[in-house]
Amino acid sequence: MDNWQSRTKLLIGENNVEKISNIKVIIAGLGGVGSWACIALARSGVENFLLIDKDKIDASNINRQAIAFSNNIDQYKVDVMKSHLLTINPNVKVMTKLINVDKNNSKEIAAIKADYLIDAIDTITAKASLIEYCHQNNLPIISAMGAGNRLDPTNFEICDISETYNCPLARALRKILRKRGISSGVKVVFDPSEVKRPKSWPKYKGTNIPRRAAFPPASMIFAPAVCGLYMAYEVINDLIN
Repeated sequence: MDNWQSRTKLLIGENNVEKISNIKVIIAGLGGVGSWACIALARSGVENFLLIDKDKIDASNINRQAIAFSNNIDQYKVDVMKSHLLTINPNVKVMTKLINVDKNNSKEIAAIKADYLIDAIDTITAKASLIEYCHQNNLPIISAMGAGNRLDPTNFEICDISETYNCPLARALRKILRKRGISSGVKVVFDPSEVKRPKSWPKYKGTNIPRRAAFPPASMIFAPAVCGLYMAYEVINDLIN
């Protein structure tokens, strides 16, 4: 295992490889975006993680999430990811929290000592609370905007949230953040293309099932995976520069 980072050292130098190994990253959400970001960071040499997610792996995750396989359905994502990271690098130190981020615990999460926070959760109010706390306390954060209902991975870009457009999630988040005095200074990954309407809706359309459950975002691997890779790249790029 001594030479597993030899190609990385050729690209960014031995000093930066050592620097990366000492950073700690919080990853909130291990779905289609967060799972790929996490694995990319581990393969880049990050050795300290706090993983946050309350969900178990579901069969519907297999088409896009990095740790979803037919033999680990119903296992907690944080446990599967921890095991997966240890197979990549036995030296990683992984803490886990089996919770869903919400407006009540987001400050507690963001207050944990770390070098960067990756926001890959879906709930807008929780995203806003995480961003607000990080913004007020100078904790670097990068936030994923909408990756659902999108197919083309080449449209994603990294920018300030004030520069986003055509993204319903970003629009709603900007509105909340402005009310909290934050109009810029938040780094995001977003897709400016028009959202694709799903080809078909689930059979339970018209029932009293909550809208997100009745109309889950359509998705394939391409968009969320690239969004997660962009986030991991930006974390590494920020921390070595």
